Amino acid sequence: MPGTDRTRAPAAPPLEWWLFALALAVYAVTRGIGITRFPTFFFCDEALQGNLASQLLENNFRDHTGTLLPPYFLNDRRWAVSLSVYVHLIPVWLFGKSVACVRLTSAAVTLLGAAAGGLALKEMRNRFWWTAPLLVGITPLFFVHARLGFESAMMASFFFCFLWAYFVYRNRDPRWVFAALFFGACTFYAYTAGQGVMLVTGLALLFSDLRYHLRQKKALLAGALLFAVLLALPYVRYRRLHPRVVRDQLAVLDSYWLHKVPLSEKLREFGTNYAAGLDPRYWFLPNDKEFARHRMDGLAFLPPVFLPFIAVGIFVCLRKFIRSPLHRAVLLTPLGVPFSGAAANIQILRLLAMIVPAVLLTAVGLDQVYTWLARWRVRYAVFSAACAAALALHCAYLTRAALLYGPTWERDYGLYGIQWGAPQVFRAIHEELARSKNSRVLVSSTWANNPAEFIFFFLTPAERARVAIGDIRAWNERETGLAGNEIFVMTPSEYQLAKSRPKFVVPPSIRSIPYPDGRPGFRFVRVRYAPNA
Repeated sequence: MPGTDRTRAPAAPPLEWWLFALALAVYAVTRGIGITRFPTFFFCDEALQGNLASQLLENNFRDHTGTLLPPYFLNDRRWAVSLSVYVHLIPVWLFGKSVACVRLTSAAVTLLGAAAGGLALKEMRNRFWWTAPLLVGITPLFFVHARLGFESAMMASFFFCFLWAYFVYRNRDPRWVFAALFFGACTFYAYTAGQGVMLVTGLALLFSDLRYHLRQKKALLAGALLFAVLLALPYVRYRRLHPRVVRDQLAVLDSYWLHKVPLSEKLREFGTNYAAGLDPRYWFLPNDKEFARHRMDGLAFLPPVFLPFIAVGIFVCLRKFIRSPLHRAVLLTPLGVPFSGAAANIQILRLLAMIVPAVLLTAVGLDQVYTWLARWRVRYAVFSAACAAALALHCAYLTRAALLYGPTWERDYGLYGIQWGAPQVFRAIHEELARSKNSRVLVSSTWANNPAEFIFFFLTPAERARVAIGDIRAWNERETGLAGNEIFVMTPSEYQLAKSRPKFVVPPSIRSIPYPDGRPGFRFVRVRYAPNA
């Protein structure tokens, strides 16, 4: 019977499998095509993934501190990168470090997540389970982040995988508890926000399905408990290696939890942030408070067309809350998403896992809408074909818009904008180093969060010895020696500063790199002090 725990997912008609294959193909193509062109920037956190994987291979699987198979890696001032580095190991070993390699690796993991989302819906006997890759594909939120080398997209994708494995365990095969635990651990270790996602979701599913768990064989429960302990060991090791890590991370984020205010005030702030992460206005209205590099121009994180289907999906899940454990689980999944993000200011990277309940609830609502339409003799094949065509065309539209217009959606290309220019700048640096064997290049520090990562990502060891981070403002503030072979890579504001100071002699630029909108961007200049400086 449909309400029992051991209901087997029905065999899908051939049409649904064909549509699922089409959906995966559309998703793969629209994530991969032009992946080095959009997003138009290449961020330091993306370079970090390739750098850490490369260093791990070069150092016999030890990090810079000598730790063998480190549970977490240092990202600037935080020990906050973990599983994603190991995911990048094989691609970096096979293909080396490149923008395409880092981003395609991340996109491949999101493809796995999109497929798992469909298979999770299939366990729910949802007739539109095959739409999951397309529903993921048309969300501006995931269109951007699935094409980036950030670990947050991996976390959301593993969360899809966790729910699929849990649904199989809960629905028909208790042995899948091991797969559920494995993918839950992947969600936990993929990104720091995943820790809160799995803490809240895991506890909710543990207690909501407690009777089912306790009915399993003792050998299975013992094996699952032992496996969970093994999966927790890297985190235990991490806390032993870095005992102050949680406090240090909160300090970097300037979290209110470390402020000297009453506990009641901290709890109020947490509640406010937590509620903001669930607020539909945050998700379904364009949000210009987030950095432009995390959004598409003029578009909300989730398509507004999802909203009525999600509302219907919530209604269906509430109606089936008691008798359907899978619908109950879907309704519980949003609760863990804002938990970690609420510890500081709400920021979209920390909330990326919301794509999971959004897609599942949309598909549940879509299935219910078709149930109503079927009373009017709307054929499933016709309705499905129309849905597939509309969703696929929208995926293609987003891809075309991003590749054609994405470079000029945001015209702040500096530190507080999209931080554009790393591949272009370092390609030019490589050429200048080859052209002049005695030149030394000083790259501005003011246009990106951590530009030193780009030196290790794009340049060979021999080239790195001749390149450093250097800002012309330092030479302006105090007299610093110049050997005469330095090439300064300057932003427009730094170039104007140098030109305006009589202490500097600023000859014509060796080369310039314009911004995507055609304005002057980076300049390569051999600055020197004036004789009377």
